[in-house]
Amino acid sequence: MVEIARDRRDFRLFLRSFEVGNPRVVSNFPKFSRLKKQIESHADSVGLEGIDSTRLDELLSFLRQLPKVVRPSDADGDSWVDKVRSEGGRVAFDTVFVSDKALLEPWPSVSIDDCYQGNCPFWDFNDRVVVSKTASAIASAIANMLRLSTRIYIIDPYLGTQKDKWSTFISVLEKAVSGRVADDLEVTVYLAPCKGITTPSEMKKHFEKTAAEQFSSIKRMQFIGLKEKRDGEQFHNRYILTDIGGISLGAGFEDGGPSETDDLFLLSREQYSDRLVKYTQRGTYQKDGKATVVFPR
Repeated sequence: MVEIARDRRDFRLFLRSFEVGNPRVVSNFPKFSRLKKQIESHADSVGLEGIDSTRLDELLSFLRQLPKVVRPSDADGDSWVDKVRSEGGRVAFDTVFVSDKALLEPWPSVSIDDCYQGNCPFWDFNDRVVVSKTASAIASAIANMLRLSTRIYIIDPYLGTQKDKWSTFISVLEKAVSGRVADDLEVTVYLAPCKGITTPSEMKKHFEKTAAEQFSSIKRMQFIGLKEKRDGEQFHNRYILTDIGGISLGAGFEDGGPSETDDLFLLSREQYSDRLVKYTQRGTYQKDGKATVVFPR
């Protein structure tokens, strides 16, 4: 962070690259409070001052506000490198961002210079993708976002127990519980029973009958019905929102087969914040039923 703060170009690249709406997310390993102390101590030891010191303050403020992947903070080892190796052995980091890659060889790590020189494959991911409109393709495209999240909000007014929609819903849950970094996971599903599809109670009963045992590692599963207010916003679009970001789905959860395609878009920071508030907080829609499954049952 200190080295990035010294260079205006590096500073701007870092902010732009890890903002919500990009396909990259920061881990809270080590915890931010501990990381902040280490960075500030190093900045003092090298005499960082002036505009460079101001940039460092902005970087730390930016990191503090970012949604972060939850990881345990009690990894074994005396040094930062030892702890990274220990925690990475439990559930591997995709990439470790370092100023000196020799610290972690032969582990996958990158420096900011790699990103400018094209030696950083994870830097080139798109913020949108076209996928086959199948359960496995839709779920696989967002698998990392799902497994790194502790809160998942599935929003589809037409989601129900019909086979073509249920199969995609189950595929999404399978990706969410596979290769998880954090233990806790809560899933909330928002649907529109007023559109004549399925009620929250029916969804709960079907889940308990067909899938609860498979997903007993989920801490809590909620099914919440919503309906539009008079002259209010229409409940139509489909999203998957998490505590680290979100996507929109053009056609929703219907498994249409490999000959059909759908567009998945990462939401920008503004879109993500707006949708998260509209669906998870009261005001935009009226509640129309609720059913909860708590584990262990």
